[in-house]
Amino acid sequence: MDENASKGFAPENLWSHYRKHGVEFLDADATAYNRRAQELLRQECVGDIAGFTTADGWRFRYEKRRNELVIGRPDGFIATYFKPVGGIAYWEKQVSKYGKR
Repeated sequence: MDENASKGFAPENLWSHYRKHGVEFLDADATAYNRRAQELLRQECVGDIAGFTTADGWRFRYEKRRNELVIGRPDGFIATYFKPVGGIAYWEKQVSKYGKR
């Protein structure tokens, strides 16, 4: 596991993302939302976790069972974390657009 894979959200971005997507994670306050995003981003791609890293260092992880998607920036900070409408179909579009299997 690459410990630098997720520094969490940059402090200036956490609140705006939490306000936008926090309602999707009913039991999570902003701190828990940030921590859960970090944990998912650090996961290996096995079992229920799908993911890839682009050639320029963007890291994508999708947990199928919970329908949770996190995207990490090349600098180690999180770009976004949410539950995509469309679930696996949304994930497949991300794979087609940005990554590889």
